[in-house]
Amino acid sequence: MHHLRDAARPLRASLGRWKFSAAEVGIESFLGSHPGFEAKFQQFPYDFLVRELDREQRPIQFAEECDLSKLLDFARRQPPEENVWFTLVKREQTTPEALAKIARCLQVSPKIFSFCGMKDRWGITTQRVSFAAGSVDTGAQEVRSLEGLDRSWIKIGDLEAKPAKARLGSHGGNGFTVLLRDLADPQKTANDAVLSAASGGFPNYFGLQRFGTGQQPSSSLGLALLRGAKAELVMLALGARARHGRALEAFQAAQEGRFEAALEMTPSSCLQERAVLQHLVHSPSDFAGAVKAVPRHLRLLWCRSLASQLWNRVLSLRIEQKMMEPLPGDLVLDRSSSTAAAEERLRVRPLREGEEKDTAMAEILLPVLGYDVPAPKAPTALQGIYQRAMEEIGIDGQVFRKPESPDDIWMSGDYRPAIGQFSGLSHRFIPSSPRAPLIPNDLHGSLRRPRRDAADGSRHGNGTALLLEFGLPKASYATVAIREVMKMAKSLGVGDLVGGLRS
Repeated sequence: MHHLRDAARPLRASLGRWKFSAAEVGIESFLGSHPGFEAKFQQFPYDFLVRELDREQRPIQFAEECDLSKLLDFARRQPPEENVWFTLVKREQTTPEALAKIARCLQVSPKIFSFCGMKDRWGITTQRVSFAAGSVDTGAQEVRSLEGLDRSWIKIGDLEAKPAKARLGSHGGNGFTVLLRDLADPQKTANDAVLSAASGGFPNYFGLQRFGTGQQPSSSLGLALLRGAKAELVMLALGARARHGRALEAFQAAQEGRFEAALEMTPSSCLQERAVLQHLVHSPSDFAGAVKAVPRHLRLLWCRSLASQLWNRVLSLRIEQKMMEPLPGDLVLDRSSSTAAAEERLRVRPLREGEEKDTAMAEILLPVLGYDVPAPKAPTALQGIYQRAMEEIGIDGQVFRKPESPDDIWMSGDYRPAIGQFSGLSHRFIPSSPRAPLIPNDLHGSLRRPRRDAADGSRHGNGTALLLEFGLPKASYATVAIREVMKMAKSLGVGDLVGGLRS
């Protein structure tokens, strides 16, 4: 098994660290010239609130809570083909994780649920979810109590029946309320930074959430997969979360070829690692089979994150080279052809000669590469940037081509605005506090009365907090937007204490 140890070599340098850096996924540059400021971002879940927006840009409101028994009774009263909609409020878990808990209580498959978009793990989020009324058992089953789902972590309510179901991307974006505690700089500095970002926007990077929670970004697995480096990919998949303790011991056992021992030490929640190990226990040298044992949607996420890393690096290079004005060959939305909402990607066209001076940078779309969206081929500045970015990563455009086998992973590609823009950005300064919730939320309700420490932050020496409220379009990341406002060198992620530490 010496070749497995060799395959693990690229991973060894990262063992023991908590997280990959922003620069490793191409997030390197800022757009505005304003100075940054320091404050504490996402210190507590109730400092980061997300509300889904409907197609008319109205935030989802949580009005009437119900329990699961009422949800099931409501579903049973509907025709089987009708879709039951409810509002989901959750804290510190992804949308699929929260729905999996609800599914266990209802004794149904979590696959029955549909939603418009994934919401952040960290924070308190509000969104709409649907399922077909006929997908729940109409028998007299007992619903397991919601007591197993601590109601300070998950709530549901606002039941409604509709013919249509929720579809990915069919919402109007997301609204955010963000509290930055303990502002360490003058209010004028923070005020100027907000105004600058409001007018100029932010680099529309794919945020760290796009690249997973491992020690290596998921794009490194996508790179190994598209290169066909199966042994390296197996080790990356097994070592992604091998930070310490039993997880690290399991990875070390796998390096030595002791797959059965590694499987015994791997928690049941580690689906990716267990899928690989279960295959290797029976076929120790079949690395290709071990890779295919990983659910296809996870392998597709690896490859999409590689395309996202490349896109990030292209944008960083463009900013570094001061090419943030429309250029010949740049792409914009083709408004002459009607783009149906159900289409996979936008229809684009290159700028016509002379259009550059009348086009805003916010209109420019950069290709996210795939088999239907190749890298620019014409000899333009943008073609040179894509070529350099691919050379840095160690790939060429051929890795994104559509494979011959339908079982393989492929991506059609897409187009993404280079500049992200806030909608309705507002801000105000309020007294800070060590731990107290300072803004109402759907999970814990309104603040019942002004807290002494919230009303007079000075008595605790915690000064001022900055409260931001804004909307973002679909697929833009609030952490990336806040990064631009604060001009912090690292892309913000879960629980960051801005001004120094990453968890």
